[in-house]
Amino acid sequence: MDRDAAILEFVRLTNHRFDFAIYVESLNSITNVTRRSRDGVGLVFTSGISPFKDEASAGPTEKFVYNYGPRTHHLAFDTEISSRRLRTSSAMARPS
Repeated sequence: MDRDAAILEFVRLTNHRFDFAIYVESLNSITNVTRRSRDGVGLVFTSGISPFKDEASAGPTEKFVYNYGPRTHHLAFDTEISSRRLRTSSAMARPS
């Protein structure tokens, strides 16, 4: 599948490493996670195990790709770190 080649290319180009995969046959979904460091932010690649056939038998992943095309589904951020950085930036921006 194109997904495997795309993930391997991404790993080579970004210094990420493969971390783990989750195979959920009941949802026709496979998810792969890559990271730059052991505790670093993970990038998630999800695709259908088999191609879209019809609306009734499709899992959520194939429906998303069928309806919107291959694209980013969502982005996730560590909100604790983001909130701390926002507070620090806001404090630095206040006049003394």
